[in-house]
Amino acid sequence: MHGECTKIRKPFISSWYNMSVNGTSPLVIAHQFNEIPVKVDVQVKLLNGQHEYVLPGLGSVPKDDDLPGDYGGVAYSYNITHVMLFVPVKELGISEGSGRVATSGGISYNGPFTVSETTCQVRIRAWKFSDWPKPDFSLINPLTISTEFPYKQVPHCLGVYPDMVTVQLILSDGTVSEGLGTASITVNHDGSDVGVSICGTIFGFDDTAITLWAPSKNNDFVACYRDGWGHSVDITATQATVRINAWVLTPTNFAETHSFAFSKNSLMTGTISLSQNIDLDSHLVILEVKDNTPYTRRVFYGAGSDISFILAVFGEMVQIP
Repeated sequence: MHGECTKIRKPFISSWYNMSVNGTSPLVIAHQFNEIPVKVDVQVKLLNGQHEYVLPGLGSVPKDDDLPGDYGGVAYSYNITHVMLFVPVKELGISEGSGRVATSGGISYNGPFTVSETTCQVRIRAWKFSDWPKPDFSLINPLTISTEFPYKQVPHCLGVYPDMVTVQLILSDGTVSEGLGTASITVNHDGSDVGVSICGTIFGFDDTAITLWAPSKNNDFVACYRDGWGHSVDITATQATVRINAWVLTPTNFAETHSFAFSKNSLMTGTISLSQNIDLDSHLVILEVKDNTPYTRRVFYGAGSDISFILAVFGEMVQIP
């Protein structure tokens, strides 16, 4: 999607910063809007062999370091003045997982190459509400999601699938987390996984409604940044106020679109050839995964890093523009 075509004004763009596992977390980048941004895009740049790749950040910490296997990504939150970026930091106590700034899931996933990185460069792009066209749908009435009431369905009455949906979770201190396109993990809270936290709220949408799911057990949070994501970092929320915006665009708003079918255990190259170069300043790369199950057919956004672990039920597409 191209900013000029959609009449989206140029965003605030930060400098590039180096981040690494066990380094500074959070990294704080000021945007100085004095308002909650309507859209934040965190770009995570990796060097893999001779090639650079850019992945999107994660709007919430997907899992902690209490389970075995790689965990990580670059997670972010924000408020009216700044964006905070989080990377895995090994704790002095129990730490079963290995931190990564990005992982493609190893043998559990197939794709063009394997990602398991401990260093990266990051920058943010952020837009004010007035920088975007007026949303075709905005949630007007206050809505709260919580671990006690974890399921919400919000009709949008557009009659079509929105082209862009943002779900922002506003915590009690004004910190904003974002909804994710896939669940991080499933764990057995009554068995061997007692004490493990699931964090984050996921959402999907169709041509009638936007649906939200949050975790609902005692150790779970609708959003969190804790336990392996920075020394003294302990941001948790069992409930949050939800802000939703959705836009319907026209074909001319898109620089390029591609679609293909796939299924579980299917082999695919994972590479899409484009007719033009991606402009990291003005393009947004959006990966949508549509569930073709009868009577469901919801759309979910792809993740910027594998956020499961090998012993859990998992499923997501890793997005690498």
